[in-house]
Amino acid sequence: MLQNNLTDQATARNRILERIKKATTGRPRIDITQPAGLFVDESVAGLTEPFVKLLNQVAENSVVGDTTEGVIVEFNRLIPEKAWKNISCQEPNMAELLPNKTYSLIFNREVTWETEAVITGGEVLIANTGSVMVSTTQSQSRREFVVGPSQVVLESESQISGTVDSAMDGMLNRFDGKLPMLISCISAPNRNADIEKTLILGAHGPRELYVFISKEKFNNL
Repeated sequence: MLQNNLTDQATARNRILERIKKATTGRPRIDITQPAGLFVDESVAGLTEPFVKLLNQVAENSVVGDTTEGVIVEFNRLIPEKAWKNISCQEPNMAELLPNKTYSLIFNREVTWETEAVITGGEVLIANTGSVMVSTTQSQSRREFVVGPSQVVLESESQISGTVDSAMDGMLNRFDGKLPMLISCISAPNRNADIEKTLILGAHGPRELYVFISKEKFNNL
């Protein structure tokens, strides 16, 4: 009985391989090459506009300011607007960016299922996808990137890279080839339609994404 089953499986496998061979025989080979260059200006100033444009197509929640102080002011306006009470910030370097009245309430609060918003930096902002690249080196935890329904990212314009490839090259250089345990890209509010093709927001990540970019470099990011 077992021998018959193994024979049937081998026969079915051979049929599939034969069909694949027939389907591909005689077809011209397609060489996949990398594009000649970016579709965006590779200077820092030239990368900001396409990043914001792509992000706003899906999130509509990006703010660009000339100074770090101006960006923080805009961020502080968001808190009462969203009526957030349970906010978490696990990254020590972020504390100095926030006014005392803000981070005295939120700094070092653990990310839980009751958390309404999480404040983080970003490893890199990627211009041609409108994505925020993050890693576990920022807080030694994956939780802050997947649990909170709202993600707030504060970052400098100088951290914008053209493509995912150039962003990863920068990460390899920064960490001398020893990459963090987790590197992920947040490209928009999380969307999922696996079950009955019903769209659900926030199933595997933030439901809202806010990115605040300062043209002036944050000193501690």
